[in-house]
Amino acid sequence: MSDQRNPYCLNYGNVDGRIRFGTLDPTTNTINSIQIESGYADLSTPHYMSFHRDGKFGGGTTFKCPGVFQIECASNPVNNIGFFLHSVDGDIVIGSPNGRVRIFGETVDIIASICPIIKNNKAFFVLHSIQPPILLYKGIPISYI
Repeated sequence: MSDQRNPYCLNYGNVDGRIRFGTLDPTTNTINSIQIESGYADLSTPHYMSFHRDGKFGGGTTFKCPGVFQIECASNPVNNIGFFLHSVDGDIVIGSPNGRVRIFGETVDIIASICPIIKNNKAFFVLHSIQPPILLYKGIPISYI
């Protein structure tokens, strides 16, 4: 891999934060179009938002923070939608390797739509677990096969 260079890069900031335009990410040898950083310049505690220009994640966006990442929205929802996450092509992965993943709401809908390339147009809901699932309806266990 040859070393990338960008003669047009700009950096503005101080000890509290920086904004960088067209800078090189030395770990991936790719250019970040825009990177907004908080904290120490050596990124010993990485806290940033980065818009990638090229490389594996070219056209992508990365957020990294050492603390809680919180989004609060929808004081004025549109058509009853307050937060919309949509992947045009590719999986959506939500994970917490050392914690729980919780989804809650007044009603929770999990919809498996028909996929024409898998098993004769059938929709699937797949649950992987190392223990039998516990399904409750108003506190009453639901049996499973």
